[in-house]
Amino acid sequence: MAPPQGASGDPITARSAMMTNPDDVAISAVAYDRMLVRDVIERLTPYLRTRPRWAGDGGDPELVPSLLAETTSRLVLVLHQRLWGHDGETDSHDGILRARRRTRPESIIVAPLDESPLPEWAAGLRSCTLAVVGVDGVADAVLDAMAAAGGSVRAAPPHAPDAPQLRWDTPRAYLTQPRAQTALQHELDALASELPPWFRTEDAQDGTHVVEFPARPYRLIARLDDVGVSFSWVPGPGGAVADGRLLVIEWGGLRRADRGAEALKGATATRERVYRAEAAEPGNWRWRADEPNGRACATVDLVGEWLSGALMARRGFGTA
Repeated sequence: MAPPQGASGDPITARSAMMTNPDDVAISAVAYDRMLVRDVIERLTPYLRTRPRWAGDGGDPELVPSLLAETTSRLVLVLHQRLWGHDGETDSHDGILRARRRTRPESIIVAPLDESPLPEWAAGLRSCTLAVVGVDGVADAVLDAMAAAGGSVRAAPPHAPDAPQLRWDTPRAYLTQPRAQTALQHELDALASELPPWFRTEDAQDGTHVVEFPARPYRLIARLDDVGVSFSWVPGPGGAVADGRLLVIEWGGLRRADRGAEALKGATATRERVYRAEAAEPGNWRWRADEPNGRACATVDLVGEWLSGALMARRGFGTA
């Protein structure tokens, strides 16, 4: 069988790839998807020659173009959602990937995370939708593309059987225990503390903006002029944290004369999502979208994604 060929028609070999591509996989994703990025990296690392690299891993922003360049990474995985290309992490990625597509389109994989329109340069590229295939499916698509490009894909590491544990009883899941209520309240308090900084910069411009953060039991609202985001904890019938859900709604069309929670009565819900809590102990709390293969995020990233989206809508982006 003939070896796979690159865009120029030259054979691609594992040795030449190692010389021209120091990294196997680079990932382009917004900062608020850091948990998803970590999950993808965890799935891929055992099978690759090098650990996948993410442009948002806290490194020097000046190095981002080189991470995504075709001379640095054999493949690029784009985790696309509505904020992609509009945030501080990915606003420079569009041009880099557009140039890469012109010479090596087979080296870009796009994984849509929501239903937002993809960039025009992504048309016809290899893709896999997270809601359909899950994290494992995204990782499989990357490994398939790696093998097709002549890269080295290791065999699956052997799975060590779990050691048997002898117990007198079966412990209750943490989120069904009464003590999980304390962790829930801690996360809701953390959520409330994350809201004000997002709108303070806008408020400081000239003092003419309507900025408020009305709160009721188990409900928080962040409002800037005619847009807002509400976060509502809805307890379940059993009362346990595992039974409850967090409902997040982005609102538009708030009237300037209205204040507090009353302002939402005449507003329009433009986007919403339901989350469930995930935690095996107090220190590893996650909010996971309550939908097929839903993304997980920390409280700080939940707030960041939703308030970034509201600000983007206020400026006329992402309102379709």
